[in-house]
Amino acid sequence: MIFCLATENVITDSSTNLISAMNIVSKIQATVFPSVKPVIHLLMYWRKEGPITQSESLALKVRIKYPTKGYLDHPQGTVESEIPAGKRTLRVISKMEGLPLKEVGTMEFVVKQRVTGGWKKVGSFPVDVIKTTP
Repeated sequence: MIFCLATENVITDSSTNLISAMNIVSKIQATVFPSVKPVIHLLMYWRKEGPITQSESLALKVRIKYPTKGYLDHPQGTVESEIPAGKRTLRVISKMEGLPLKEVGTMEFVVKQRVTGGWKKVGSFPVDVIKTTP
């Protein structure tokens, strides 16, 4: 994985195939806890590890690590995709609906890729959860 962003919205232009990531999420504000963030999109960019002449399967999953209240697996489960032969990179967009906000602190989004023998952490990024006054 080259990078991963959390955004409030992602739009893919149908004529140019360009992606626009809007409202990049580095913090989430809530007035009460527990609470729910209605929608977050994860935009991931992957680079092929093998030869460009061969296709490469990609299976990934996202876990959210809360500051003190454990983990939550991405409700979409495992995302399966493929980087086709002749292509070096792949964009993956995953939508998370109803993200539980359990507590104030820093949540960590952990991205794992399936490898022989299990799952390997390939990246993570923090998102601060802040309590605001109503």
